[in-house]
Amino acid sequence: MENELKESPLELLWTKEIKEGISKVAFAEGNIVVGTKDGWIKCFDLDGELRWEHQIGIEVISIAASSNNLIVSSKDNNIYLFNITGDLKWKRSHETYGDTCRISNKYILVGCSLFDMNGNLKWEEYISFAESYLSDNYVAFVSSAENELWCVYLFDLNGKLKWIADIEEEGSDVRIFDEKYVAASDDYNFYLFDIEGRLLLNSDLLLKQSRIVYNNVKVLSEGIGVNFSNLHDNHLLALGSNCDEIALLDIKEKKLKWERKILKIPEEDLNGWKSIRDLNIPEYIWDVSPDPSAFIPILVPYICNDFVIFKGGDPYATYLFDMNGKLKWKQDIEAFVDHFKDNLLFVDSNIIYLYRIKHKN
Repeated sequence: MENELKESPLELLWTKEIKEGISKVAFAEGNIVVGTKDGWIKCFDLDGELRWEHQIGIEVISIAASSNNLIVSSKDNNIYLFNITGDLKWKRSHETYGDTCRISNKYILVGCSLFDMNGNLKWEEYISFAESYLSDNYVAFVSSAENELWCVYLFDLNGKLKWIADIEEEGSDVRIFDEKYVAASDDYNFYLFDIEGRLLLNSDLLLKQSRIVYNNVKVLSEGIGVNFSNLHDNHLLALGSNCDEIALLDIKEKKLKWERKILKIPEEDLNGWKSIRDLNIPEYIWDVSPDPSAFIPILVPYICNDFVIFKGGDPYATYLFDMNGKLKWKQDIEAFVDHFKDNLLFVDSNIIYLYRIKHKN
């Protein structure tokens, strides 16, 4: 498949092996911050040179960055705030934090606890959540299987509950976009709300637009992940499912811009698939795998610059599409992690890859 994509839109700048074992990686204002399994926090510049490092003594489980600060959580329920030059500003310990960090320029969300930038607890809730999100004005949660009821929650920054919306299955993802929209997903469904909690769009409405039917299952049918972008003033939402299905949605128009089904064809079955493959159906992406049982659970999509990236795998793979749904690049890399301007950060096992998007002259 890679041989078919003759002109790559990406340029590999460098790779770096982290011998201590990578647990988390993120961009932090043009720096690359790595958390390791044995407690190191390492900060590299875009040339791959080490700027600073700090040892916390236990595995790093979450990293999030704002323009000036970096929040880190560790396996022993401690959280650390560093500035971008590596100075430790404070450390806190609390058993209810959870392992997910989010940070804005004014607040820090760790689990269901909101802190100010001085480390003072502002408020906390006791919600069994699958995913959380912090924006400039709101905090959103989607509940996990441990809850008796599956819901999406939206709070303001003072801890006031704005609304609760029921969902049908265990939550998998939630995002706030432009302070106007809340997108959430569960194991089988997608939901788009306005900021007041009114349902604008869901899987049932979306499936009526779908052209893909594969094994009697339509697109976006299981394990959906969501991600927003405000690219060129277009309100776009990327969707990826656990059944090898991906899509790009225009929120304003409430329409699918495109949808794709990635078919992982075992090499031993290639001849049997050849006639179907030659039909060249644009909604289907064909990929040959050496593993007869291979499939691609694609859970987390990303939109950056003029591309949509989907990661997934068994075996792992990362796919890059242009905004028209044309596959431009595919690599057997475990995960796309983050982007900063034209730089794309990938991780495979204990190796970091930094790519740059090529621009046409």
